[in-house]
Amino acid sequence: MTTNWVAIYAAIVATLALGWRIYEWFRKRPNIKVKVMFAYMYGVPGVNNRKQHISVTAMNRGHYSTTIEMAYIIISRKDRPYLQHMDSINSGYLPRRLNQGESLSVTYDPDVIKGELQKKSGDVFKVKGAGFRDQAGRHYNGGIRKAIEKTLY
Repeated sequence: MTTNWVAIYAAIVATLALGWRIYEWFRKRPNIKVKVMFAYMYGVPGVNNRKQHISVTAMNRGHYSTTIEMAYIIISRKDRPYLQHMDSINSGYLPRRLNQGESLSVTYDPDVIKGELQKKSGDVFKVKGAGFRDQAGRHYNGGIRKAIEKTLY
């Protein structure tokens, strides 16, 4: 009878240990929050500082660092999203390592995005969001707000 209690106790301890390992695995991953918003570009040569640009910011809220390799715009056609890599005004900053608490912003000219949308012939294309890809191939996406969407169409 006591061997049953020992087996139950061992099963409980093993389950708790496994749960802790899974928790640690999720905690060790980077936690990147992506925000898409309007921004003005001041002090950048050749850029109109009175014009609103679209800024995409990645903030590492996790405990571990990661390297951001690429920024992209998410364009959809008939509810089939795909990634469109476009050079941003400050795309020379990539790749860049983001440590805990650090952030990275890339800025797009809305006219360039509009031009890319007009190049696509046939179906109706819409910008659904923007995001980043890290060195492990993970994607971190943020949605487009209605005010930004109105400036693109």
